[in-house]
Amino acid sequence: MNTTMRAFPDSTEAAVLRVALVARGACVTGGEVSFLSLARALPPPYTAQLWITEPGELELQAQERGLPCVRSEGGMLDWRRPAKLLARIARVTRALRRAQVDLVHVNSPMEAPAFIAAARLCRLPCVVHVRIACDRRFLRRQGLPLADAVVFNSASLRAQVGWAAATVILDGTDPPPALPPQRRLALRQELGVRDDELLLGQLGQVIPIKGIDLSLEAVATLRKRGRAVRLAVVGEDTQMHGEYAAILQRMALGLGIAAHVAFTGYRRDAAQLLGAFDLVLCPSRVEPFGRVLIEAMACGVPVIAARVGGIPEVIRDGVDGMLVAAEDAPALAAAIDVLLADPQRRRAMGEAGGRSARGEFASALYAQRMAALYDRVAAPYLSSPRPAQAGVAASREDLSHSPQP
Repeated sequence: MNTTMRAFPDSTEAAVLRVALVARGACVTGGEVSFLSLARALPPPYTAQLWITEPGELELQAQERGLPCVRSEGGMLDWRRPAKLLARIARVTRALRRAQVDLVHVNSPMEAPAFIAAARLCRLPCVVHVRIACDRRFLRRQGLPLADAVVFNSASLRAQVGWAAATVILDGTDPPPALPPQRRLALRQELGVRDDELLLGQLGQVIPIKGIDLSLEAVATLRKRGRAVRLAVVGEDTQMHGEYAAILQRMALGLGIAAHVAFTGYRRDAAQLLGAFDLVLCPSRVEPFGRVLIEAMACGVPVIAARVGGIPEVIRDGVDGMLVAAEDAPALAAAIDVLLADPQRRRAMGEAGGRSARGEFASALYAQRMAALYDRVAAPYLSSPRPAQAGVAASREDLSHSPQP
């Protein structure tokens, strides 16, 4: 870390410290939604600017929320072309200086190299988020050892990658507005749900690691037993440009359940749609955190999920939902069957999940934990210590369940 002191503003010189939240923007997945949540909830003296490196859905959603956006360069750097690399770093450096940024927080190692280098040149603290499993050598090549802090979204992911000095901060969510009964009924009717059916939902990217095929097998098993269930698969196949979604649709046809499965594609109202489900499924093969889990909990909908990755750090088995073995469609079907037969238990799990979402996974608490990390990494850059704000920094540190890097 560059220890040269920057003339960082103290509380008497400036009312705010500007944080550049750097993210890609072509599509919005859990990591981008978490950044939007953080941008809205950051406590004073921090204020967020979203630095978006690709035009697309993230920029639209940020604008709808009234969040300030900066269009910036991004993408992977080609180390074999040093002239282009240095030119991009220079442009990012100038942009950070023009915007008078005080701290840089990058949402992905993919975008990190130019921003880490520019932060070093500007003598700014820099934080990098890791949200998916990456090879340690790749993270080193992306410059993460030069960042002031590395954040993982689950302890499981940190252990898997083996970056022991990193901080773990679980994501947070905002409770959605209550879904009016008439709107809930309209959404269920739109998805073809009959009055006697229970609606299962699976939300997220349509990719093999999400285990959508396991959900299809479980639904086929339950339909054969005469259970009135319907599945909605909500999400987009961006990686294979629709090819994998077509494979799943052919699978549903082959299992004889095509009439009982709705593939909705991307839905901008996905957060609202959650409230229309009776159960949310997350049989992922790999899941560093699983943002849909806390979103379902915030809607009061119980979750059945695979016991993999960071999921057990979110779902308390038998309390907020049920955990099953990975790659086990019969176990998934059995867990669904248990909850289908017990509406009172489903309701109790939904209520417990709602309490967790409003407490441990509240976006305000998530932002406080992140602000505590910002306090820590910014401290060496302060030319003079900022006065303590009625113990705010200390209380933030107490709220963080993350280890010191």
